[in-house]
Parts: sequence; structure tokens; C-alpha cells
Amino acid sequence: EPGSPTSLRAITNAVLLSNRIEDNARVHLKRTRVVHELFETEESYYHDLQLLNDVFYHPMRTMFEDHHSQICDLFQNIDELVDLHQRFFSELENRLEEWNITTTIGDCFLNEYDFTVYEQYLNGYTLALQTYYELIKIDPIRKWIKIQEHKKICRHLPLDSFLVLPIQRLPRYVMFLRELSKYDVSEDENSHIESAIGCLELLLNFLNESKRRKELAEGSKSPHTLKKVYVPKVSKSLSHH
Repeated sequence: EPGSPTSLRAITNAVLLSNRIEDNARVHLKRTRVVHELFETEESYYHDLQLLNDVFYHPMRTMFEDHHSQICDLFQNIDELVDLHQRFFSELENRLEEWNITTTIGDCFLNEYDFTVYEQYLNGYTLALQTYYELIKIDPIRKWIKIQEHKKICRHLPLDSFLVLPIQRLPRYVMFLRELSKYDVSEDENSHIESAIGCLELLLNFLNESKRRKELAEGSKSPHTLKKVYVPKVSKSLSHH
């Protein structure tokens, strides 16, 4: 009967349900935007790692065999990073293909991806830059690098702008995960995201300490650490959601 307590309860419950559905849809939309940006930046990063490997590292080893040791110092363990991110990008791609309101993303960072392979690259980055400036003083190498840089695939960017990319990547994952942690999805996903943030922050601390020890052992006076120097700014699209 209209106006009865039972009727009012039914209307109230319907309104609450409608509001809950709208709230869930808004959360899903905001979360989807963050995940899309994570995926797009990962795709770009993976392709740039491939570029470093295929356009610079391997051809350079073939072209300038007399400088093999310096070229290895320049690119460190880029092969391992390419392999890691080929697998990681593939998993993100699979998640996005089946993306819906219940799809999780935090557990991707907790699967069998060994991000500690970054230790060699990060510890060797100072040496890599020193080697880069030594190599471009050699006329044939400098000219060859310039030719590669002007290829369309390189977007006319200098080699050192690609070399710095792995230094910036891990802190960006923390940034994306912190943004995702604002949206309550499920107990499992919330737990995955918090665990992933914790694991990556521990890894960053470990890498900073490893870099500090290496610099002390080599007598370096550089006070820089990864987090102080390389934590990227939040993009405009993320900061508004």
C-alpha cells in the first residue's frame, strides 16, 4: 500500500542501491583511467627499451668491436630489462583485455617479476653516462650515434634521453599504485595494492642503499639517490582524478 512503512523501505532501499551503483561506476571509471595510463606508459617504456637494445646496443657492439667493454658499460644489463618488461607488459595487456569492475591489477606487481634486476642498471648509471661522454668524443662513434638518433623510430631524441628511462620507471609504479589505492574495489585488491607499494618502496630503499655503498666504495662524492633525484611528477591527467 502506498505510504506504508514497507513501501517507504522499498523506495529507500531502491534509492540506496541506485546510489551505490552510481558510486561504483564512478570509482570504476576513475580507476580505469589510471590503469589505462599505467598501461600506455608501460607500452611506451617497453618499446623504448627495445629501441635501446635493437637500434643502439646490439648494432653498436657489431659496428665497434674494439670498444666492446665500453659499450657494455654504457648499456649495462639492458637485455634483462627488455625481457622483464616484455613479460610484465604482456600481463598488463591481458588484464586490460578482460577489464571490468572486478578485475585486479595490484597482484601483477606481486607475481614472478624480479625487479631487482634494476640493481645493476642503476648502480652502473653514473659509469654509463661517463662512458657515453667518452664515446661521443670518438668521431666515428659520435657520427654513428647521430645517424641512429635521427631515425624516425628514435623521434630525433638523443641516446642519453633513452638511457635515463629505467632510472625513472620504478618510482612511477609507486605513483600509479598510490593513485589506485584511493579507490576501494575489494578487500583482495586493496591488499594487493598496499603490498605492492610496500614491496616497491622496500626495493627502492634497497637500490638507493646499494647505490650509496657502491659510490662510497668507489670514492664518489655524489649525494644523489634515486628517490630524491628521479621521482617523477604526477601527470595532469592523474592529478585531476
